[in-house]
Amino acid sequence: MTLEEKDRVSLDEQGLHLKEFLITDTDIVSYFGNLPESESLEEKVSNLIRIGIAVSNSVSTTENVNYVEKAFENLGSDFTKKLNDAFADGGKFSDVIASHFGEDGKVIKEIFDPNRIGSPLQILKQDLDSSLYEIREKLGINTAVEKEKERGTKKGFDFEDQCEEKLQWIARIHSDKLDRTGDTQGKITASKKGDFVLTLGDINKKIVFEMKDKDSVSEKYIHSELKEAIENREADYGIFVARGKDSLPDSVGWFNEYDGNHLVCAVENGDSEEVMDGEIIHIAYKWARARLRIEASKEKKTDSSSILSKTGEIQDKLGDLSKIKRQCTNIDKSTEAIRATTKETEKAIKKQVEEIIESMSQ
Repeated sequence: MTLEEKDRVSLDEQGLHLKEFLITDTDIVSYFGNLPESESLEEKVSNLIRIGIAVSNSVSTTENVNYVEKAFENLGSDFTKKLNDAFADGGKFSDVIASHFGEDGKVIKEIFDPNRIGSPLQILKQDLDSSLYEIREKLGINTAVEKEKERGTKKGFDFEDQCEEKLQWIARIHSDKLDRTGDTQGKITASKKGDFVLTLGDINKKIVFEMKDKDSVSEKYIHSELKEAIENREADYGIFVARGKDSLPDSVGWFNEYDGNHLVCAVENGDSEEVMDGEIIHIAYKWARARLRIEASKEKKTDSSSILSKTGEIQDKLGDLSKIKRQCTNIDKSTEAIRATTKETEKAIKKQVEEIIESMSQ
């Protein structure tokens, strides 16, 4: 740059100086020549210089980014190559593994196989199992678990056995036929619903019994069980017998009929004491038998309002009976008088049931 050129463009503390700076480029001269007269040439030049500086900086940044990206690409390519050399098939690490642990790591797999006899992990697992068993034995856990399993499995069968004795007695005195069917498949594939079937000798109708010794059952569950039991055993009437009254919903109570062929009853109160000396099952049988005899004779009619009224009275008296029996266990004085009252209440209930059944059968 000549001295003359340097004097024309100079920079100092005051700013950038353009002195007699002549531009002859036709595109630049044409651009400024076409500007409106209202625009200031000095302001326009200043703005264009700013734009030029911004573009120049942007180009510089892009070049730097491209450089960095290229550097990273080279680094990644080099790193990948080194990883492959070390760890890929045929690499140095693969050779080391194969030489020390066998092909495909066979040796190390055998060492850490917990199911291979004699492997370190198998021995450790065996020791842990043995130690845990000893701990459980010392704490009495194993014995308790086995007893609970046995009790849980046996519980249902004990209740069914007790009910079977009652049903056998009922079948004998009424000349009916009893079959224990809980272990055999019925009409429905893979279903064993329906523990007992009583076939009535005089009208050839079937009553199916479903016995449940559970802590709690819902009304929906009861109807589902009875519906399947009736279909499975091709029965005409279903009776759901619960061991404890407390396991049934409050809406069911001790004794209730639904849909004309579903009957629900409980044989024990909350203190595991049989209600009415175990006569509930016999009463349920008589109820179902009377219902089926009515259906067998279409001409017979029943006073439904009278039956509903007496059924409500039975529910109330059963509740009173439960309370009286519970008091008998806590009161020493006047025990005989209370038990006498209990017997009278039982007789009243039985009498009302007999009246209902007689009215249904006439």
